[in-house]
Amino acid sequence: MKRRRRARRRRAPVAAVLVALTFALSGCAASGVVKRRVSAVPAGSSLRLIPMFVHYYLWWDSGHWRSKLGSAYPTSAHPPPLPATLASNGCSAKADYHGDTLIDVPTTPPGLFTQDDPAVLARDVQQASAANIDGFTVSWAGNGRATQTATSAVFSRRLAALVNAVRIHDAQPGSRPFHLELGYEGLDNARRPRPTAWVRNDLAYFTRTYADNAVFRIP
Repeated sequence: MKRRRRARRRRAPVAAVLVALTFALSGCAASGVVKRRVSAVPAGSSLRLIPMFVHYYLWWDSGHWRSKLGSAYPTSAHPPPLPATLASNGCSAKADYHGDTLIDVPTTPPGLFTQDDPAVLARDVQQASAANIDGFTVSWAGNGRATQTATSAVFSRRLAALVNAVRIHDAQPGSRPFHLELGYEGLDNARRPRPTAWVRNDLAYFTRTYADNAVFRIP
């Protein structure tokens, strides 16, 4: 999980799409925002003047877990065992399973979760909000087609479900508004940069789908 602080800008609320161009998203960013306990920021703290966002990735399902944990890891175990061992100094992780690239996994239910489960997204939003986090910088890329829809790609389907989870959270009485901003993966030059037309089509889809959505209206 990565934390990022942004200075608050004085401006009138507008239905703007804030795109964080993320060039080097780490593949070892563990497992989303709620797989480790987040220390809450006191509501009365001066830090509350600075919106706090964390990166949130939409990668996680059974196939992605297997690709990161290796074929020797017992994915069906309940609870799942830790995949690596740390040295006595708390560093120098050593994988306990051949092919493993992770040092931890969520050991509490639902364990090796899938983000195709709306309950997982709702839990992540609720727990982050309870920790006084203001929102997610959600990592997303489409399929590059001009005709793409919310069901054209796995990431787009999960993004739509996450937006709905935030909408439901914000509609609850007494809830503090939660927000999303886009961390677009299509310009990740360290991996496989997308062609210009691909990026243009992705951002055109995102704009026509979410430009007027209050979830992306950053205060």
